[in-house]
Amino acid sequence: MSDALAIPESWFFFGSLLSADVRHAVIGRAVPDDECAAVTLDGYRRVRVANETYPALVPAQRESVEGIVVSELTAEEALRVMWFEGEEYKPEAVLVRYPRGGFDEAFTFLAAPDLQLTDEAWDYDAWLEQELEQYVPMTDEWMSGYGKTDFASQNAIWRDAQDS
Repeated sequence: MSDALAIPESWFFFGSLLSADVRHAVIGRAVPDDECAAVTLDGYRRVRVANETYPALVPAQRESVEGIVVSELTAEEALRVMWFEGEEYKPEAVLVRYPRGGFDEAFTFLAAPDLQLTDEAWDYDAWLEQELEQYVPMTDEWMSGYGKTDFASQNAIWRDAQDS
């Protein structure tokens, strides 16, 4: 199989995709527990993206990020995840660590060079409490454009919704 067509087997999620509701909206189906595993990504920390409620990863020695690995996504589901992450993030292979030992390669989304980040830590529990209720419908709206429009047009709709 050529690299251009290869779909990663495992994806590391560290932000809004930790939420089962957001994953369902993005992937298009509920992801069973046996397709998810708790893992740690060493050498990074989560920070807030400027003027957004979602995070990005930045390199940080001696720090780590808790997240999940989701496996067994179909090619279509992986493309849906890539659409959701958009141009602000680029998929990269990382090495994740399992709680009982062992490492595995997974793909995650690292910030594109022009994404504006803050130095403020991003807290998943606070995000769940403060943002999830409005984030899921916005995610549904975002994903409604998948396969129907181009990224730039959908991004303009997203920005308009945030401004209102």
